[in-house]
Amino acid sequence: MDRIDTVVIIGADSEWPSRLDDDLRGSGFAPTHADSVHHVALLARHSDVRAIVVDARSLSFGDIVTLHRLRAQAPAVELVVVGVCSTSEAMKNALDTDATVFVARNQLPALLIDALRSPRHQAKHAE
Repeated sequence: MDRIDTVVIIGADSEWPSRLDDDLRGSGFAPTHADSVHHVALLARHSDVRAIVVDARSLSFGDIVTLHRLRAQAPAVELVVVGVCSTSEAMKNALDTDATVFVARNQLPALLIDALRSPRHQAKHAE
């Protein structure tokens, strides 16, 4: 049986495009939701977690510290930071969280799915 990669989406369902879960499922991913960054610490260590998706607007300093810790503990897990726009400042802030992918909100879910499907990210996850 093929493994289905889990994509953990942090935040209230209302914060995300309504079609995000359906598009992820249709692309072979299993979306799941968590209320905060702190709730995914243990979940991210499981081998089926492919990515954590978080909105840059909701990140506190404590969240950023937790994300750094998660990236160190589970380096194969993609950290996708979603921002309002793809300005250089928004991308710099995403990199401050150790993000592996930055996606502008208006490019969801297509760019997120493309990033998770890219050979570079698939190879990294397979390590």
